[in-house]
Amino acid sequence: MMLITNSLMKRQTWLRNVSAQMSALAVVKIIRSLASDGGFNAVFAPLQVVLADQNCLKCRFQVTKETSNSLNTLHGGYIATLVDFISSVDLVRRGRLAHVSVELSTSYVKAAKMDSWVSVESYILKLGKTLAFCEVSLFDEA
Repeated sequence: MMLITNSLMKRQTWLRNVSAQMSALAVVKIIRSLASDGGFNAVFAPLQVVLADQNCLKCRFQVTKETSNSLNTLHGGYIATLVDFISSVDLVRRGRLAHVSVELSTSYVKAAKMDSWVSVESYILKLGKTLAFCEVSLFDEA
């Protein structure tokens, strides 16, 4: 009985890993599609997808001259736009293709310096019929 249980657990773990990898590939395609639409979304083309499972979408990027302000730290406007973009990507990957942002609130705690790597994590807190509540956090990997 223990062998069957262990085998089943291994298979379930394998299926979760495959599903997460497939989700990550889908997210890469979504980001590439949005970033190549000829509009402002092109600034998000360098995003690297780290994880896309049922709970979290995690990406990362490096702070560059294009994403920084005159103090050579990550620009606050880029952060706010990224929060909106990543939460949208998270909704699209869950099948919510048509949506708009109703409210966006951003708190800035610490500056990310030029050339540093930043992680972005998106969580869908509640997914209703007409509204979704999302939380996005950025972390300096340094």
